Amino acid sequence: MISEYTKFLEAEYLNRKFSLYEKVCNIFDVGFPLPKRLEERYKNEINFCHLRVTPSGVFSTALILSIVSFILLSSTFYILHIFSNIIAMFLMLITLCSVFFYYLFSYTNSLTKYFRSKAAAEMSLAITYMSISLKINANLESAVAFAAQNLSGPLGLDLKKILWDLETGSLLSVISGLDELSEKWKSENEEFVDAISLLKTIMNQTPDMVDKNIGEAVDLMGSGTKTRMKKYAMSMRNPLTILNAFGILLPILGLIFFPILVIFIPEISEPSLLGFSYDVLLPIVVYIFISK
Repeated sequence: MISEYTKFLEAEYLNRKFSLYEKVCNIFDVGFPLPKRLEERYKNEINFCHLRVTPSGVFSTALILSIVSFILLSSTFYILHIFSNIIAMFLMLITLCSVFFYYLFSYTNSLTKYFRSKAAAEMSLAITYMSISLKINANLESAVAFAAQNLSGPLGLDLKKILWDLETGSLLSVISGLDELSEKWKSENEEFVDAISLLKTIMNQTPDMVDKNIGEAVDLMGSGTKTRMKKYAMSMRNPLTILNAFGILLPILGLIFFPILVIFIPEISEPSLLGFSYDVLLPIVVYIFISK
């Protein structure tokens, strides 16, 4: 008979809802052959983010949707006569669809970075939840289960995977699962790995040593997170400067130099071209940069 615990893991990990991106990738998965290097890269990113897609589905989605977008937009613009200059229209659409293709082509890479940043915010909570559980009951599996039930982001998904692998026999012990988790996040947050190591040592210790190690793990995670956030805030300076240049200064300079360009390139004097560049193309480029 299936226990309530197993049903919870099935619902939260194995049978969780497909995201829109996963649904689209599975629809357009036509088994497109990929270079070995690109396929390995996609596999690593897919496994890291727990995506239920294939490398070929990721690439096929980017290629097919870009081609379909180009055909639909060019047909729409031609029928509605939005652009009088056909060459300018095709150049603009090729640029837009190229940006769209790049966004979909590198989406798993962007999602991996997003998972890393979001998981970094969960690491302190994970150690806190595990410490609370260990204070009540010095059992690592119960501590991992308690943290997994209270975390809904990428790290919570990692913990649920550990529990599911234990339930199905893929892992022999929760310590093996925590070792894999530590290896995955070792390059991202060493404090988290050290805190996990401290919590793993409490199984055969006296109550005094258990309390001491739990306190050290929480303090280590707190001080490490504070230092990491300061570095993160400092590292945002250059991206914000670039964003200011692309999103504010570049459009203003473009409007200033636009009358001069019209003298040399009369084809770009169409209001529709200027409107499309500023109202469609530029916001999409800025959005992709922000999402990166």
